[in-house]
Amino acid sequence: MERGAYFSLSGYFFREDKKSKLDAWELVPTERILLETDAPDMLPPEKWIEVPWEGESERKAVNHPANLRGVYGAFAAWKGWSEEQLSKQVEENFTRFLLGWV
Repeated sequence: MERGAYFSLSGYFFREDKKSKLDAWELVPTERILLETDAPDMLPPEKWIEVPWEGESERKAVNHPANLRGVYGAFAAWKGWSEEQLSKQVEENFTRFLLGWV
């Protein structure tokens, strides 16, 4: 963090068997958080899959990039934030991150 890093969380870590990993995210400052789907891998919990996508792989289903909305929902529910509050924060974070590279 001292070097200006940002951290991106995928919906995969909202699965019941991965929730202990969320403890580490309590240490990440709000202004350094970004969200992602990790598509086509690492499916979020079924509750947060908004767009199922049957892939051409041997796996039963693959993660669709449009599940980002579900990741926002999962994160907002976990933090007790509104999705509007979260969207605003992540947009600010992304803008700050992007402008740091321009």
